[in-house]
Amino acid sequence: MLTNYTTGAGCSAASESSERAHRIIAAGLISVKQLRYFVSKMTWKEVLSHHKTLRGIGRHSLLVDRGESGYRNRFLPDGSILYPGEGLTGHQQPLGGNLTLLNALACQTPMRVFLRKRPNCWQDLGLYRVESVEHRFEETERRYVYWFRLVPLKAAT
Repeated sequence: MLTNYTTGAGCSAASESSERAHRIIAAGLISVKQLRYFVSKMTWKEVLSHHKTLRGIGRHSLLVDRGESGYRNRFLPDGSILYPGEGLTGHQQPLGGNLTLLNALACQTPMRVFLRKRPNCWQDLGLYRVESVEHRFEETERRYVYWFRLVPLKAAT
């Protein structure tokens, strides 16, 4: 199942982000290195240059959203993400993107995560590692679904 994220309007002006960034740093709330996680906005073209596929799971990165793609990503209070496996119908299998995430878990390979804020406006959430996986039967969907727990890597300060 391909999900196309390319439609819609662009991000707000760069000067707006720059002004906000200066205020946040001046207030001592975060360091310059941490800043990009809070104010960095990217276009789909910029995300695609790194992600290299229209699918949600790439070789080294993932796309997340708040349900627009049909997938129910769950954002937890501790900063981790419950990420459903690839495939909106039928039992999910250990193939394609699911296999990529299973391998990332086994090898502890970090994956970059991009969050869709609105059409054509994305935020680089940074690197996450796949901490665990559960392949369980979802009664409401009558099928087996993978749930990958993604945990953010701590940013170097």
